[in-house]
Amino acid sequence: MFPKEILHFPLRLPPLAVCLIFTIPIVLSYSLVYFANHSGQEPIQLPVLKTIIQIMGITIIPVSIGMLIKKFKMILLLKMERPMRIASTAILFW
Repeated sequence: MFPKEILHFPLRLPPLAVCLIFTIPIVLSYSLVYFANHSGQEPIQLPVLKTIIQIMGITIIPVSIGMLIKKFKMILLLKMERPMRIASTAILFW
């Protein structure tokens, strides 16, 4: 019914994406302090752990849920593709 390429989907995230979740908040926090010190202003404090958790909530968790659905419930995924596309567009412009 479905081509084998569609049904075979390894469940893994690219290592670079996972590394960026941890490195972006650390580099950003360091940069904020560095540039604030050189400009003579009060440094902006960035809560690194909270930022990492928020990035994970926005990226890794939804992507992982989608990958699991694709691996175990392919028919559901194909049925829900159009309604989810419409819903995500509606949420985007809301």
